[in-house]
Amino acid sequence: DQTDGDMEVDNPQPEDEEDVEEPTTRKEFQAWRSKFRNNVHVSATLYQDRRLQSRIRMLALCSKPVSQEYFNTLEKQQAAQLEWAANRSSGSWFVTVHKTLNLIHSASFLQELPVSSWNGSRSVGADEAWVQQESALLNEAWRLLVELASARTVPFHFCFTCLSVYGIDIRSSVAVDDSDHASNVYTPPAANISARLRPMLLLHRIWSQAMFSYVPPHMLASVFGKPADRNWSLDLFRNLDKGLRVAVRLVKDSPDSTVGAEVRALLKDVWWHETPLCLELIQIARDSGFTATDRELRTACFGMFGGPSNTKYTAEDVFAHLTDITSRSQKGCMRMAKPSLQQSKLQAFLGQNPASDYMEYKADRSDRSGLYFGASVPPPDKLELSSLLQ
Repeated sequence: DQTDGDMEVDNPQPEDEEDVEEPTTRKEFQAWRSKFRNNVHVSATLYQDRRLQSRIRMLALCSKPVSQEYFNTLEKQQAAQLEWAANRSSGSWFVTVHKTLNLIHSASFLQELPVSSWNGSRSVGADEAWVQQESALLNEAWRLLVELASARTVPFHFCFTCLSVYGIDIRSSVAVDDSDHASNVYTPPAANISARLRPMLLLHRIWSQAMFSYVPPHMLASVFGKPADRNWSLDLFRNLDKGLRVAVRLVKDSPDSTVGAEVRALLKDVWWHETPLCLELIQIARDSGFTATDRELRTACFGMFGGPSNTKYTAEDVFAHLTDITSRSQKGCMRMAKPSLQQSKLQAFLGQNPASDYMEYKADRSDRSGLYFGASVPPPDKLELSSLLQ
């Protein structure tokens, strides 16, 4: 008689003692995967892991606002690129930050996570296993929400510290040595300035969305936005310009001081003020008086943000065209496979006029290599043309 065998006996699962830690890299996962016979056994093991299912569901729910913003961004880029860039510079990304952090207070989010809601009369102890398991899941979900939100924003003290270091409040704490009016050397109190610089020096992370509102040239896209937004951006740009002058002068006058070294490191991290594009924008903004209605400023900003925010119609198409031209020209003396527009227009005219009507100069060519060649006989200094076409 045929009997059903025990699947667990035929295909024993790997021992838990061998999996000391969960795989976190591709190499560790491949080593863990090699313990199974095939992918079917791997899938069966993963599907049976309830904790893994909860974590996958938690990842999908926590990243839902960010994913929705991504798809909405693609639609807006196709519809109105300039308006989308202006809204992003005005801080439209902060709505996603608010939605992401507010998920932890959403009843539907907690229900889908899932987290049990206790309505019984008996009080639940914190030492129960299922309570600790759901608490760990909630803590992990909250850390993920904070990480997703912090990766798209920046603490507001970042901006205020930038302004204080860049000249908004620095003049009140910087003393001027009256004994040397020629050099006008700044001698700031190192303790006060270092305390202001310390939060900046401890901030080592590059934020993904805040730069579009606080860093040139992206912040100038708001000149095509609402009046309140563009006035705020230009006022911040003016303050950054003033602060940069003070910071650069401080580094120049006190290069060996402790504050000078800290400010020099800070300016190195800021970096944008050394790019030619930002320097050109600073000068244009100065000439316009930091006015959003200036024609020169709006023209420069339109050239940066009016087109698509990808390289499909700029660099990629140019590279593809140059590659095509190069491949069709690597045929020695043969003409290009695709005639140019001028040659097409001249075909009818050249067909009616024989080649003997034109004076042609011929030079022997040698050392041919692609588009370049060397002439064995130097061409004459002057050519006599017998017709306007020549």
